[in-house]
Amino acid sequence: MKMEKMLVTMLLATILTMGCSNPEPPALTNPSTYGELPSKGTEQDLQVEMSMPKKNYAAGTEKVSIEVKNHGSVQLLYGLAYQVEKREQGTWYAVPFQPNTAFVDIGIIVEPNHIRDEEMNLKMLDYPMTNGEYRIIKSFYLKGRELTLATYFTIGGETNANP
Repeated sequence: MKMEKMLVTMLLATILTMGCSNPEPPALTNPSTYGELPSKGTEQDLQVEMSMPKKNYAAGTEKVSIEVKNHGSVQLLYGLAYQVEKREQGTWYAVPFQPNTAFVDIGIIVEPNHIRDEEMNLKMLDYPMTNGEYRIIKSFYLKGRELTLATYFTIGGETNANP
């Protein structure tokens, strides 16, 4: 009887320990199609910069803030859609969104010499925000021209998230 109690206790302890451990996040398998991206760019009258007021966040962060700055002389147009990528072993990988995630297809206008603050909801991602280097990617438009930029941040640690 004592032996059975001891075995049950050990089994229970093992199960509880396994349930409390943090499993490794799933492997990211889709390499970025963008390569390295700047955080600001100029294309004729279009001059835009994307930045983050805060560059380091805690693991499990659910929202991050970005600033879109229009330094150009014309209106800046872009949408709500964004992509998050994580750098692993020197390569950027797309972080997947939850199934059935969609962005409202509206145009956001930023007047010349103005800044727009945005909050990115990381709970929409199908990936835990574990320690590492990340970037948010957005595309901006002017008269049929597209400019794609990224802003960089880290989760945990004090690593430099800028390429």
